[in-house]
Amino acid sequence: MKDPSAIELQKYASLEAAERIRRLAFEINRTAKRADEESIHDLRVSTRRLSQCLLVFDELFPRHASKKAHKRMGKIMKSTAEVRNRDIAIGLLKQSGVAGTGEVVETLAKERKEAATALSAELKGLKEKEISRRWTMRLKAG
Repeated sequence: MKDPSAIELQKYASLEAAERIRRLAFEINRTAKRADEESIHDLRVSTRRLSQCLLVFDELFPRHASKKAHKRMGKIMKSTAEVRNRDIAIGLLKQSGVAGTGEVVETLAKERKEAATALSAELKGLKEKEISRRWTMRLKAG
């Protein structure tokens, strides 16, 4: 027979993971529609929070499902970083006031647009795969 406190901890871990998955799904949907600075930032935050939840409660989740979720979240973080890094570089160049940065900013803006388009396509694919529903089911602590 399992320790009652262990059962409660498992239930808590599942609820915490489910809430973070729900938030991640919301941010995926929002960012897929408009890959602006705010939505990308919020997607990165929700991805990190779910990742940390899975790390903290690692022993309570099925190993395969947790590992697969971490791998997918790593891909999300890499794709969002492609856009975010350009946002930061553009902002720094504009603030610098250094002459002759206009051409560099234009190049970065073009790269950002391409990266944002690729990110949106990736996120739409995740929506179609219904990862939030699948992850919630697979990451039930047990």
